[in-house]
Amino acid sequence: MSEKQDADADMASAEKAAAASGITLVAKWAKERIALEDLNPETTIGAVKEMIKERTNILPKRQKLVGLVVNKSAGGGSTALTDQVMLSDLKVKKLKGKTNGLNTDAIMHEFILVRPM
Repeated sequence: MSEKQDADADMASAEKAAAASGITLVAKWAKERIALEDLNPETTIGAVKEMIKERTNILPKRQKLVGLVVNKSAGGGSTALTDQVMLSDLKVKKLKGKTNGLNTDAIMHEFILVRPM
């Protein structure tokens, strides 16, 4: 098997695990880590921003999620992270052994929450 086929197989198995156990997002904000666990792959970025608002009181229109990358093949080739993008459209990053007690069978995305001044 080639490296591309191995990567495609890893991606497919990660997507199957996500469908079964959900997606985990971890936001780094100031000195806090905000974990949103077991999210449905059909959850939109707009809904994620609302969840973050409940925990931080930062309005969704003031949030910037740095580090989340949209798959080029999802959404007609657009890579812009809009509120309509679903979590299933995000590019999957491999975990590097740092699980911090979170479910490693799920897909996990880490990002930085920025509140522009």
